[in-house]
Amino acid sequence: MRELLRAGFRRMGKSIVFWLSMAASALWSGAIVAIRYSELETRPQYGDLDYILWEFTPMMGIFAAVFVCLFIGVEHSDGTMRNKLAVGHSRWAVYFSNFTVCAAANLAVMFTWVAVTFCLGVPLLGAPKISAPEILVNLALAALTAVSSTAIFLLVAMLTTNKAASAVACILLSLALVIAGSYFYQSLQEPEMTSPGMMVNSDGSMEWIDPQPNPRYLEGPIRKVYEVMAMVLPTGQQIIINDQYLAQRWSDFFSFTLVTIQPWTMALCSVLVTVLAVWTGAAIFRRKDLK
Repeated sequence: MRELLRAGFRRMGKSIVFWLSMAASALWSGAIVAIRYSELETRPQYGDLDYILWEFTPMMGIFAAVFVCLFIGVEHSDGTMRNKLAVGHSRWAVYFSNFTVCAAANLAVMFTWVAVTFCLGVPLLGAPKISAPEILVNLALAALTAVSSTAIFLLVAMLTTNKAASAVACILLSLALVIAGSYFYQSLQEPEMTSPGMMVNSDGSMEWIDPQPNPRYLEGPIRKVYEVMAMVLPTGQQIIINDQYLAQRWSDFFSFTLVTIQPWTMALCSVLVTVLAVWTGAAIFRRKDLK
């Protein structure tokens, strides 16, 4: 296992995709901080560092998908995967070492965003308004979703020997997860009652409309199902992390939104998804014919 990890990290250090991902994360973060600083006078509400700090979270799955499919795809295409098995390494060791390396790469991309945001954002925009413990909670939750995303895409990449097919499958899956996570979260945000307001009738008269029951409000078992899906999907959690800055703190977040999800539950779901994806992928990989 140690030999596999050393070889994997050496290859990661030489990977163009890894360094391009790191550079994209740093440049993207720096560009957003610079744009927000230039707009402080006209749009001061968007100059909050709390807003910028978590903007990367909904995109982490796409970064993970691109890196994992290309990194693992090379091992399939150049025969490295078969060579590892030929010299006596177990399939479980090969699978878990690849998971460890890919997870480390995606965490490095995530923390690059955070580091650049802090280094540039604090001098230009000021310190975050949320407390240090709350920042650490957010970082831990974001890191767990990065790892669970890695586990999901690794399952696809390890079991798809064709590099092009693996890339297409991983990228399409990442987009589907973003859409699904957004759908479940936004559905949970529907209020029970519509907002009051004025309506213009056909004759031009104005009419006051009282709050009405919202037909799109979810309740009962279906609401519980949507909450579970928002927690189980890494993208659902990433959207929640990105949105909670509006309330400035987790303690206010759950009264601000309509999602009754606690951070410890999110963390547990990420761990369970990671374990299930790694175990399933490794079990199938043990029986897969790589010839």
